[in-house]
Amino acid sequence: RRRRRARRRRTMRRAKRMTRAKKTAKAKKIVRARTMTRAKRGMKARMIRAKAKSRAKRTRKARMIKARTRTRAKKIFLARMIRARAMTRAKKMIKARRMRTRRRTSQRRLLRARRMLRARTMMTRMMRMIRMIRAKWWV
Repeated sequence: RRRRRARRRRTMRRAKRMTRAKKTAKAKKIVRARTMTRAKRGMKARMIRAKAKSRAKRTRKARMIKARTRTRAKKIFLARMIRARAMTRAKKMIKARRMRTRRRTSQRRLLRARRMLRARTMMTRMMRMIRMIRAKWWV
């Protein structure tokens, strides 16, 4: 019996809750009421509206969470995922491109250095050859 009573109480409590529209209507009624001062009316109405707003926000959040499992929301979710994946891929591509250019510049530098070295060795070899010929000419 106790359990049944508890269940009834719970359903009652749920029934007591008001929707946002009803709450705003109540706030309007309070604003129109003439039994209290203007400040108090405003405060009460504001409180009711704020409560209604927060409740609406909460229910909206809950609805969103529920909707995540539904097909439309699933599609949106999937689309978002795909977009995110594409973004990461694009980022990776940009990074790779940057790396490539950097590598190219470093490669160029290396090639230039190598060329310079080769030229220098050739020059020294030529100089040595000339020197040798000269030495031989003196003999």
